[in-house]
Amino acid sequence: MGKVSGKASMSTAGGDIVLKGASGTVKASTSGGDVRLENISGSITASTAGGEVEAELNPASNSKSKLSSAGGVVKIAVPENAKVTIEATIRYDGWGFWGKKKDRYAVKSDFKADSYEKDDESG
Repeated sequence: MGKVSGKASMSTAGGDIVLKGASGTVKASTSGGDVRLENISGSITASTAGGEVEAELNPASNSKSKLSSAGGVVKIAVPENAKVTIEATIRYDGWGFWGKKKDRYAVKSDFKADSYEKDDESG
């Protein structure tokens, strides 16, 4: 999808979602593809069960956004001067093949964090 003026809501059961720009609230969900959101001013709720989520966000004041993936990388880009709090969580169930790859999961940031917490019990 190209750019929209205002809010956008998109969903698919098995394909990628691409939005080139929006202002307002953006909701995007897919069961089996990637979500790519560019040039978003406002807030985002984006999820996928089997792909990556990438977003460029200029957050509105007092807005909340949530990006999640059950099986892929989540990337968010915000302006350096944005006044935001970012909480990043990796939920690790530790079963099967993926249980042997625990050390490959990490939260990475180009910004200095006020704090990092790691809970080794839950992974």
